[in-house]
Order: sequence, then structure tokens, then C-alpha cells
Amino acid sequence: MNRLHLKLLLCVSMLADHIALLFFSPGATIYVAFRSLGRMALPLACYLLVEGYYHCAKKSRYAFRLGVFAIFSEIPYAYLALRQRLHVVEYCKAQGVSSFAELTAEQQELCADRILPLLNILFTLLLCLGMLCCLDAVRRRIEKKGMQMVCLTLSVGVTLLVACLLQMDSWMLAPIYVLAFCYFRQDKGAQLVVAVMVAVVYAGSVPYAIGSLLAIAAVRQYNEKLGYGQRRKLLIQYAFYLFYPLHLAVLLLLRYGLF
Repeated sequence: MNRLHLKLLLCVSMLADHIALLFFSPGATIYVAFRSLGRMALPLACYLLVEGYYHCAKKSRYAFRLGVFAIFSEIPYAYLALRQRLHVVEYCKAQGVSSFAELTAEQQELCADRILPLLNILFTLLLCLGMLCCLDAVRRRIEKKGMQMVCLTLSVGVTLLVACLLQMDSWMLAPIYVLAFCYFRQDKGAQLVVAVMVAVVYAGSVPYAIGSLLAIAAVRQYNEKLGYGQRRKLLIQYAFYLFYPLHLAVLLLLRYGLF
């Protein structure tokens, strides 16, 4: 499986996840199935970020692309997040309660699955890219292993704190996945163990854990090849960047424009 295959799989999983959010009822079998498939997106995105980081000649250009498309994608994403929160408010009214806190534990779980953070995943990946740059700088300038571990812990802690305060999508999982894929890049066995542990512990349910594990299984089949020629590299790169905001915009138009 080459990098093109991983990117296509990422797009399919994102599409399935957002179709479930917009068109299916929480708790329904098809909703759980599509959102479980959507759980493949985060591990794949984090792995591709790490691979992109180590294969990119100019890190600043990589960060600039992520930043531009993060801002561009925030328009449809913010609208999606707003509509999902409105759906939760309407659900509370339909249940005869005035606030989320008055719902039962089961109802809260169903609603919480639909509440999205304020900033989209590209902002989180951009922050993780900054974390990788910091970790590389530490490794080059500090020789003592003890000091390296202190700086690594501080870098990860700051990344998690900023992502949490700014309410970024997948603020906790994305940095941990990126760290696992980066730190154990040369040790595929350890990388697999850590990634599986993260997927299982933070999945929230068995179907969601299976979705995350499928992504890690796909990563294990990666052959470190592009899957396309250098002439089409730039075109394919931007096509995948554009897919995120465009598929959100199309789905939102179909959901709220036609229905």
C-alpha cells in the first residue's frame, strides 16, 4: 500500500464520518458503522503528517500550506459545528429538558458524539507539525538524554495545552498519534504497540476501536512509495488538501440546501 492509497483511504473515511453526522440519526446501526469507518481518518492523517514532515525539503512551505487550508476549511467546518450544536439544542427541547445536563447519561453520550470542537483538524495538524519541529531542534542541540526527555515532555505538554484551550479537533489524540509515529519511526513494532494502545484506550466503544485499528493495519502495509510520478505530485497534493473543505461544503449544501 503506497502513500496515494493511504490518502484515498483517508478521504473515504472522512466522507463516511461526515455523511453519518449530517444524514443519519445517532445510535442507528448505519450511523455507528459510518462513524466507525470515520475513525480511520485521524490515525491516517497523523501518519501522513509525519511522513510528509520527513520527506518535505522545506518545512516552512509545508506549514504554510497547512495553515492556508486550515483557514479556508474553517468556513464550512464552523458551519457544520454550529448546525450540530443546534441539533443538540433541538434534541433537548424535544426531550422536554432545558439543558444538556438534564439529559440521561445515555442521551448525553449520543449528543456528545455530535458536538464538534471549534477549530478543524488541519489546525491541530499544524500545531503537531510545530511540535515535530521543536522535537527535531531539541535532538540536534541537546545531547543529554535526560534533558531531551524533559524538553520532549514540555513540547508535548504545551501542544496539548494549546490544542485544548483553543478547542481544536482531536486535540488530545492527534499529538499522541503524531508522537508515537514519529518517536518510534525506526521501530515499527513499538510504533504498532503504542498506536494500538492509543486506539483502544481512547476509542470510546468497540466499533470505534475497530475503525482506528483498521487504519493502523493499513499503515502497517505502507511500502514507503508515493504511488504517483513527480510530475503529478503538486497536483495530487493540492487535490487532497482541497478535498477536506470541498466535501464538507457539498455535504452541507445537500443537507441544508436540498432538505
